[in-house]
Amino acid sequence: MFTRHFGESGVNALLVDSVDGDAVASKKRLDARLQDDYDVLSLTQEQLRELVEALLRRSFALTHALELLAGLVVVCAMANAASANILDRRDEVADPACPRVAASAVGTTARPRSASSEASAACSVRST
Repeated sequence: MFTRHFGESGVNALLVDSVDGDAVASKKRLDARLQDDYDVLSLTQEQLRELVEALLRRSFALTHALELLAGLVVVCAMANAASANILDRRDEVADPACPRVAASAVGTTARPRSASSEASAACSVRST
């Protein structure tokens, strides 16, 4: 029928709605009639729905894996930031008598704000 109406035999899927309500019997009749002449895949609505759901599950499995990977990256970044902060401040916690030194630029340190030069020298010797 497709070839007669459209002049092409390249059909590969056919959607048929069953009037009598028995989709499985209609599918079997359709397959028996078309299997010798055409390479057609016929599916009931249930089979089509299962096929689409399986495809969606597979595609969303990759999305969920990427979400887990992003979560892992966030946890690692937070742990890295926390450990860097702890390592940066460990000398202050270990010896509260040492004055806090402010850095005005990367790689340079300013003079201590309120400490004698002896205390700052002792702190700088200990930290190196």
